[in-house]
Amino acid sequence: LNELNIRSADRSRKDIQTWRSALIGAESVYYPTRTRLYDLYEDVILDGHLSGVIAKRIDAVLNKELHFETGGKRSAEMDKLIHSLCFRSIMKVIMETQLWGISGIEFLPGKELAYARIPRKHIKPNLGIIAYEQSGTDGISYVDVPNIWVMGDANELGLLLRCAPYALYKKSNLSDWAQFIELFGQPVRIVKYDSYDE
Repeated sequence: LNELNIRSADRSRKDIQTWRSALIGAESVYYPTRTRLYDLYEDVILDGHLSGVIAKRIDAVLNKELHFETGGKRSAEMDKLIHSLCFRSIMKVIMETQLWGISGIEFLPGKELAYARIPRKHIKPNLGIIAYEQSGTDGISYVDVPNIWVMGDANELGLLLRCAPYALYKKSNLSDWAQFIELFGQPVRIVKYDSYDE
């Protein structure tokens, strides 16, 4: 992962045409790219209502009690692992896979459980690689690497695909309403004058 060229998310103005273009690019048969779609998702999840619903969905799973048993006895070593912050964070990445369509983590060798997230824009499931550039096709094959786990279906674009249009409509509507209030919300001024006064 040290070889990847990470780019910041595109924060330019997004609308429904941006969503459609990103969807067409992601569904392309010959050269599918999710880069623009994932930049759109980064913008969409800033919506307060949507992020609250996502957090509620993830917290419902994270708050469940989980334990492993061997020979009918609860495993103390696994309990320690399950209650660690790293394991909780991995569970969150697993839950986010349904939202984004794909997720990837690289487990880091060592005595303690540790991992690094693989940027989603760099995962190319149709090629089975992690690309050096977010829009490139050259990269590292993850298919046979034992410490890299890429989750999700190659053809799935995630639940955020269905949520994005509503969040975009809402954001556009609020900006239009703010502009309307700015223009027409000023105090009314009444001026009276004598119409015969030259």
